[in-house]
Amino acid sequence: MENTRNALLGKVIVITGGSDGLGLETAKILSEENTVIVLGRNEERLKATKLDYYICDVTKPIQAEETIAKIYSKYGKIDCFINNAGTWIVGKLEDNSFDKISEVIDINVKGVINMTKIIVPYMKKQGNGLIINVDSTAGVNWKSEYSVYTSSKWAITGFTKAMQSELLPQGIRVEGYYPGTIKTRLFAKNGLPDKDLTNALEINTAAKAIKFMVDQDDNVVIMELGIKHMYN
Repeated sequence: MENTRNALLGKVIVITGGSDGLGLETAKILSEENTVIVLGRNEERLKATKLDYYICDVTKPIQAEETIAKIYSKYGKIDCFINNAGTWIVGKLEDNSFDKISEVIDINVKGVINMTKIIVPYMKKQGNGLIINVDSTAGVNWKSEYSVYTSSKWAITGFTKAMQSELLPQGIRVEGYYPGTIKTRLFAKNGLPDKDLTNALEINTAAKAIKFMVDQDDNVVIMELGIKHMYN
């Protein structure tokens, strides 16, 4: 354990949903100067990242608690935790299945709350830490046929702001990141392979914004950061 701690590069950063999409791109960028651990459900994809990884389903609190305990024991600290895992849904409410609605709420809302609840005691023990919640422009805006997805993201907007007030006095920064549409496989994986992504953010651009948040001084908090393609 001591050798691992001595060999740490920069900050110790944990990213949920780190085996694909924005999470993976963010992990790649941050790992150039930091020690990055990625969490996800697909071991084959996790292995392919060539980063330290743990199989972890954010909707399973016991598994998540065990995972975070192992990471903290191995590295001795967790400087930054990025709640990135998420899923998507679109369509008229009456056309959304109950199972898909539950999946979206479980991952997008309960997953973020679960992981934050687990990580906070460790950061309190350290006396510092940064939690970044990857939200969406859907967390501050709305449009028809996005009712369930919008509800999940508005929930995280409220959760993030409440946790900012609760944890800042204890040296723990909670920040909300609100990107617009990004060129990822998120839509194809959720049944919309033909979604027009012409005016979507490049994934590297979206990931660099997270790096900007991580790179700020420890006494600086970014209350919210939103970006989108200028023509979207």
